[in-house]
Amino acid sequence: MMTRDDLLRQTAAERTAVEAVITQAAQDIAAKVRRAGDLELAVQPAEVAVIADHLQKTTAELVNNGCKFSSPGTTVRVAGVIAGKNDELTVTDAGRGMTAEQIAKIAPQVQFERNIYEQQGAGLDLIIARRLT
Repeated sequence: MMTRDDLLRQTAAERTAVEAVITQAAQDIAAKVRRAGDLELAVQPAEVAVIADHLQKTTAELVNNGCKFSSPGTTVRVAGVIAGKNDELTVTDAGRGMTAEQIAKIAPQVQFERNIYEQQGAGLDLIIARRLT
């Protein structure tokens, strides 16, 4: 089993071309859910210390969530930028959004306002993305 220190050493040594990983993951999910025409990509080319599989899975979970909670025909925008010492991955959609309180309560299998909105899935997209980052 890999320890946290092992993971940090591996991450520091591994440089990933993020544009290719993010773009492919986003396009794969958008095609899978028949939203390829709604996808907008704005990802800066860069190599950063990140585990490629984690970035791919994080991107896929966030894009899937964005597609699930926004209407077909509306844009799901994926942006990746280097902002100073930080690397940022942002997925923006035209869904109903979440309050700060809901964001703070993200947990496995927690779905918000289920009594008002029909929601498919197990409610794991955001918690998986959070844990990978």
